[in-house]
Amino acid sequence: MNKVRKITPLVLLLALWMGCATHPSISPEITPVDEINWGYTFSVENTIPMIWFRRGLSEKSDLGLRIGFPFYGTGMDYTQIVMQKDNKWDAINLSFAINPNSNFDFTYYKFKRKIKKSKDASKPEKVKVRWKGFRFMYIPQNEIRGNSFRFGFLMGRKTKQGFGYEIGYFHDFASMPISKILSFKWDNQSAEVKNDWGRTYDNYPHSRGGWPSEYARGTGLSFQLMYYLGDFDLKNIFPK
Repeated sequence: MNKVRKITPLVLLLALWMGCATHPSISPEITPVDEINWGYTFSVENTIPMIWFRRGLSEKSDLGLRIGFPFYGTGMDYTQIVMQKDNKWDAINLSFAINPNSNFDFTYYKFKRKIKKSKDASKPEKVKVRWKGFRFMYIPQNEIRGNSFRFGFLMGRKTKQGFGYEIGYFHDFASMPISKILSFKWDNQSAEVKNDWGRTYDNYPHSRGGWPSEYARGTGLSFQLMYYLGDFDLKNIFPK
């Protein structure tokens, strides 16, 4: 019995990961034109880290490609700065990802850069970037699953050169009341819920075959740890 109790949370956590949609690993600064930056991301959305690349298209836009293994999390995204003033700028990002709940994202970001000069002139300035935003998320319909429209907010920070994080949640208002997000006893297929809420949520099952569906609350969760490796140059990665 004790072994079962220990294993069950791990199985549930794996199910949560496998059921999630995936999102872009944003780079606060637009990649310089014709240059390629790269890095990797650990996320609650994927059980295995994703590698990503960003190529600068113009002074205000870049294109991202992420590769998941074996392919979950693989996708593309495009970022465009729409407003910029001093150390603040706004950007939009359009993204698509392949996974059990393949999804399209539209995200509006607001960035703010903070520069702290070192007392020692020989040391470089410390640059930190914070961002927040809102995201519309769409999981399209196919032959087996239904479609899901989600909306929510996110926030992130690049704490130092080479490391950043982002956390967000995107809710499907058709699948469950937002007031019940933290009530893990709430089951839209239970007799109690049907008695209290009627049959409003009957067509939005939170699991399919034991795995989180496009309607599950976990599908809207996003948490990423991002590592920025800088310039992508094969000569530096594989020196002769």
